[in-house]
Amino acid sequence: LTCRLEMAGELEECQDESKSSNALVRLLAMEEERNVLMDELECQRVHFQSQYDHEQQQYAMAMTELREEQAMAEKDRSLMRPIEEKLQQKQREITQVRQALSKAEHQVEQEAANAKEMQRAASAGPAWLSVLRCPTRSVGRDLAAHDVPSSDRAGSGQCQAMLWQV
Repeated sequence: LTCRLEMAGELEECQDESKSSNALVRLLAMEEERNVLMDELECQRVHFQSQYDHEQQQYAMAMTELREEQAMAEKDRSLMRPIEEKLQQKQREITQVRQALSKAEHQVEQEAANAKEMQRAASAGPAWLSVLRCPTRSVGRDLAAHDVPSSDRAGSGQCQAMLWQV
C-alpha cells in the first residue's frame, strides 16, 4: 500500500497536505477493514469447509450403517423364508389333520348311532321272538337245530296251536 501511495505521491504534491493525510487515513482504514473482512471470509470458508467435511463423514457413516442394516435384513429374510415355508406347510398339515379328525369323529358318531339303532332293533327283536318261541323247547337250546327229540315232538303240537291263535 505504501508503494502505491509513493507512486501516487505525485498526485499528493498537487493537493493540500491536510486533504492528503485525511485521504491517507481513510485509505488505511479501508484497507484495514478489507483485511478484517478477508480474514472473516477465510474463517467462514474454513468453518464451512469443516462443516462440509463433518457432514460428509456423517453421511458416509450413515450410508455404511444403512448398508450393514440392509445386509442384515436380507440375511434375516433369507433365513425366514424356509421357516415361513415350513410354518405354512405345518399349518396345511394341521388343517388336513383337523379335517380328517372331524371326518373320523363324524363317522364314529354315525357308527355309534347305527349301533344304537341295531341294538334297539336287536332288543326289540328278541322280545317278539320270545313270544313266538315254543314254550316246550328248552331255553338253552339252539333255535335253528332240527334235531328235536321225540318227547318234545308231542309238545310241538301245542306250540303249533298256540301260534295259530296268536
